[in-house]
Amino acid sequence: MKKNYDKKHMERSYKPGELVAVWTPIRKIGKCEKLLRKYFGPYRIFKKMSSVNYLIEPKDNPGQDPLIVHVSRIKPYYERMDEVIYEDVGTIDDLEISGRPRVQRTQAAIKAIRERIRRNPRRKQKILAKQMNLAPRTVSRIINEDLGLRAFKRRTGHLITPALRDIRRTNVPEFIKTNEWPSGSPDLNPLDYSLRAYLEEKVCYKIYHNFDQLKSALVRAMKEIPLEKVRAAIDQWPERLRSCVKNKEGHFE
Repeated sequence: MKKNYDKKHMERSYKPGELVAVWTPIRKIGKCEKLLRKYFGPYRIFKKMSSVNYLIEPKDNPGQDPLIVHVSRIKPYYERMDEVIYEDVGTIDDLEISGRPRVQRTQAAIKAIRERIRRNPRRKQKILAKQMNLAPRTVSRIINEDLGLRAFKRRTGHLITPALRDIRRTNVPEFIKTNEWPSGSPDLNPLDYSLRAYLEEKVCYKIYHNFDQLKSALVRAMKEIPLEKVRAAIDQWPERLRSCVKNKEGHFE
């Protein structure tokens, strides 16, 4: 065995003042031992005790007691690359950002989409993406992530069946028919067809013990109505008027 060892063995010697790293294996619970660091340093050679033993001391703490180590446990110390690269970096913000730059989801595109939605909130994302020559997924991410908006999903209400209509006529004769609605229909009032539901959602989720508390909550909620919602309600008004004229002041959805 000695002959085989001597064939591959290389004589190593170090001079006083050279920097070396010392083999000091450690173990940590929950971590793989082979992936842990095995050499620590730097240490400075203080004195050669024999052909195989050296007296070393820490480079950063010369006053610490020297150690005697075998030559098989030490190797030349080389400065780590990450210490050289990031030595003068102040914060992580100073590092160069990896990845390719944005080419579609830019600040200009976000600003343009925000302005278009402000002018007309009732826009379809697919049509908006086609008009701006952007991918539908890009427009969706801008609306959801950058602007913090959510798409409105239109839901169709349940229509009354002829059988239910006959039951209503028989049991509720005083029910007002659609062709007898007054001219001040809530379908033509932005406060009724849009903002009233918003106020109910914001105010009527709790119980109020007197009228003053309810009034204060309503006034506070009205002051907090987003301007975009008010503009959306106003933009719906001309379309509702046209529908009313088209149906000759009759019932319309």
